Parts: sequence; structure tokens; C-alpha cells
Amino acid sequence: MFNYSHLKYPPIKQRKLPKYLIIRNHGKEEPGMRIYSALSTKTGKLCADVSVFPEDILHNNRYIRSMYIAELLSYNQNHGAGTALINFVKNLSKKCSCEGRIHLSASPSYNPNRVPHIFYRKCGMTTNNDYYDHKLDKFIKKGKNATYKDFGAMMMYYPPEGEKNISKKFSQNVLGRISDWFVKLLFKISEYDTQRAMDKIIFVE
Repeated sequence: MFNYSHLKYPPIKQRKLPKYLIIRNHGKEEPGMRIYSALSTKTGKLCADVSVFPEDILHNNRYIRSMYIAELLSYNQNHGAGTALINFVKNLSKKCSCEGRIHLSASPSYNPNRVPHIFYRKCGMTTNNDYYDHKLDKFIKKGKNATYKDFGAMMMYYPPEGEKNISKKFSQNVLGRISDWFVKLLFKISEYDTQRAMDKIIFVE
């Protein structure tokens, strides 16, 4: 073994290369759109592309800034290239004032017999619908692939930590307010005659 004790400086330690190198692909870009490519550090081959742009969306009854994934193409599936690009976009979202949020339209059109919804769910994304989220979780637990018969086109979102239960909190808050409002309305109705009460209900609607 080589003795390093006589060296003035220790040898430079080699860092382990990541599996994929992600670069911006200016040649494919369109105005307002960014495209990033994942290249294998072993072979140098192109493994996946993702097209993104930030936009304001109405989500859970409020406008938020989120990074939209317009297209994610994996040319070498089941090797982690798509996951690497999803994680990259999550970090990119933070740098583009989107606070880590991403969203996309999960569609069965590219591969009807193996829809991408399960993959996106594994990446931490949600449909914002408990029924579909639980259904996706069951497929994942059983290790099954889903087809177009199981899931159609739908929006999916990645909320950062602290926002994952925002829809439930919002719903509970709104339901509580509606309940309070309804009790107050009934109390007021009791103070008026029937005709004036009916007018008030029609006005509220």
C-alpha cells in the first residue's frame, strides 16, 4: 500500500458520481418553457426529458405559484431517470418562487396499459381526492400496475411538507363556518314572519 505520510497535502478523494447528470436542453426549448435532460453518467446516453414552466393555479380555493410539468418522457424506464427529474423539478420549483410545489396532468394516453399515476403517487404526489389517492395506494401496496380502465386523465400535485393536509384543514374550516352561519340564520328566521324569512333565504342563495 502506498504511504501518504510524506506528502504535503493528502490526495484528492474521488467523489462518487450521481447516476444521472441533469442539464438544460436549450436546443429543444420553446418560449416560456424550460426543458431538462437526464444523461447517464456511465454511458452518456439520454435517458429522460422533462418540460416545465411556472404558473399560477387555483388549488384548494386559492391561487398559488406552482411549477407545471408539461411533459415527462422516459426513454429507459425503471432505472430511476424519471424519479431523478421529478426530484430535480421539486428543487427547481423552490428556486423559481414556487416554494417546492409542482403539478401535472397524469394521462393514460402515452401508455394505456401502464398509466403513470402510480409512479407519480410514489413520488409523493396527490390527486387532491381521497378516493383516488387511496385507490392508488392499494395498487402500490399490492405491487400492481394500473391501466386506463383504472384511472383516467387527472391533475396531480406535490405540496411541500406542511401543505399536504391543507385541503382537509380548509374543508374542516369551511364546514365549520357554514355550520355556524346556518345556526345563526335559523335563529334570525325565528324572529321574523314566514314571508320575510323566505325572502332572506332566497337572497342568500
